[in-house]
Amino acid sequence: QTMGRPSDESVPDIPITNRFISRTHGCFDTDGSNITYTASATTNGTVFRRRFLQPGETVDFWDGDELIIPVTEGDDAVDILITCAIVENRIKIWRDLRLASRDALTGLPGRNTFRTWYLQKMGERIRRMKIDDRFCMTISVGVADIRMARNAGDIDDIVLCADHALYSAKDGGRNRVCHYQSEH
Repeated sequence: QTMGRPSDESVPDIPITNRFISRTHGCFDTDGSNITYTASATTNGTVFRRRFLQPGETVDFWDGDELIIPVTEGDDAVDILITCAIVENRIKIWRDLRLASRDALTGLPGRNTFRTWYLQKMGERIRRMKIDDRFCMTISVGVADIRMARNAGDIDDIVLCADHALYSAKDGGRNRVCHYQSEH
């Protein structure tokens, strides 16, 4: 895709309507996974990573990179900024983060979100929440105090203690909160 000021004969793929910009300022090329920019011989030049590109110089253009086309003439001189935003990469990162914090089988928050959940809710308050007048649900909760775990710095040990308390809640009639009791 060429970029520049449109002329009467042809319109570039990426038009810049400022009359002080060259007719063909540069060219973007994509092959599906890579983006490159090749600078043309222009009066204004193109700034990439704080340096002017030489005419014919090609650079790789990555997510977050910026091109600046300085506009120095005219009363309304405003530099033009072009930023690369590869949306697919950002969506993949958010999906990966979400998957990492969820249990693969149930889709519920998993061990990676335990600490956040613990700080935001403590189990009895959740158990007593009313979702909807038409929908009734019960919940069993196992709570472990980190001081009761054998190794308070090991999240797996803390979750194991909470699991033991959860099974006690289920064995004791469900719809209840049980705190982990040390087996000493």
